[in-house]
Amino acid sequence: MPQDAASWVIQDRLDMTDWVLHFVHETNLQNEPTDDVIPYERYHGKAYHENPEVNYRFSYWDYMDACADLCPGASAYSVLRKIISDGHIRSTWAFRKGRPTIYGPRAAVCVTEMPLHALVDYAKRREATDVGCYAVGLLKSEFFAAGGRSAIYGLSTEYAERDRARHKWPRRLADSCGIAEAEQYRYVSTALDGQHRIDWTHEREWRWVDHEDRCSCPGLPVWLADEPHSFSRVLVIVQTEDEAERILDLLKQLHDLGANEFAVDFDRETMEHTSVISLEQLSDGLSDDALRTLRLEDIPTRQLRKFQSPLVNPRRHRQTHESAHRGARCPRSGYAQGVGDGPKEPGRLHSRFCGIR
Repeated sequence: MPQDAASWVIQDRLDMTDWVLHFVHETNLQNEPTDDVIPYERYHGKAYHENPEVNYRFSYWDYMDACADLCPGASAYSVLRKIISDGHIRSTWAFRKGRPTIYGPRAAVCVTEMPLHALVDYAKRREATDVGCYAVGLLKSEFFAAGGRSAIYGLSTEYAERDRARHKWPRRLADSCGIAEAEQYRYVSTALDGQHRIDWTHEREWRWVDHEDRCSCPGLPVWLADEPHSFSRVLVIVQTEDEAERILDLLKQLHDLGANEFAVDFDRETMEHTSVISLEQLSDGLSDDALRTLRLEDIPTRQLRKFQSPLVNPRRHRQTHESAHRGARCPRSGYAQGVGDGPKEPGRLHSRFCGIR
C-alpha cells in the first residue's frame, strides 16, 4: 500500500495509531527471577543478557538501582520517575510463575499499539498490580527504526522448547518451531482453542531488544545522549495534574543539568520534545464521547505540556554541567574501584556506596 494511502487509512480508523505505549507497572517481586534461576553473582547483578561478559557493561546501572532503593510494591508513578531519571526504558524477562516469558538470549522492552482510549479502558479493567494509567509513548515508526518489531502470536507448528528439562532460563524454542533465535523474543504463547485458553492478542504488542549489543544502558535509550537510537518526540502519561507538574520539574532539572546525578549524559533536544499528558486534565477538558475514541494524535495541542526553560548564560550553564559531573564522578570511581574484576558480594558493595543495608 502506498505511504499516502496507508496514512489515510490510519487517520480514518479509531483503532489504529502512529504511537506505541510502554505501560509502567508498580514493582512486583513475584515477577523477578530468583537466584536459583539467574545467579546474581555470576552476572554481577541483574542479567539482561545470557552472556556474563556482555552483561558486565550494565553493572554500574545495578549500583544506581541500589541507590534509588525502590521498595517492593513501589507505585507505578515512582517507577515512571526512575525511568525518566535513568533516561531509558528497562528491558525485562517478564517472569511469570517463576519462568521468563521472553525467549532468546536478551531481555526485551514491551510496548502496545493500542490507541489511548483502549489503553485507559484496559487499565481500568485489569488489576492495579498489573497495569496502571502511566505510560511512555514513542512514535511507532521510530520504535521500528530502533529495531522494535510486532509480536508473533502463536505458532503454525507444534510448540517445542529446547532443553526445557535442564534450563529454566534463558528459554529457547526448538528449531522445529521455525523461528530463528534472533527473533524469538517476539514470540507470545497463544492458544485460542482447548481448555487452557491463552489469548493476549488484544494487547497488540511490540517488542525491542538490543540485537547488536550497542546500547550502554540495559534497555531502550529514550533520553540518553550518544546512543545508537534517538526519538524526535516522546509522550509521558500520568494520572493527575499534580503528577504532571512534578514530572515536568524532573524533566527540566535533567535538561538543565544535561545529566542525572550519576553523570550519565542526557540528550537535551529529546527532553525539549517530551510532552506530559494528565488523564485528569483530559477528563475535565473533553466529553465522554470524545474520550471513548481518543488517540494520542488527537489530543489538543494545548493539553500537551512541556517544561519552560528560561534563557541561560552559556558560560554559567557549562560550569553547572561540569560541577554536576564532578560530583557524580566520586561515587562512580569509587564503584569502579570496589568492583575490580567484578563484585563478589553485590549486596554489600551497594550498601557500602549507597548507605543502605
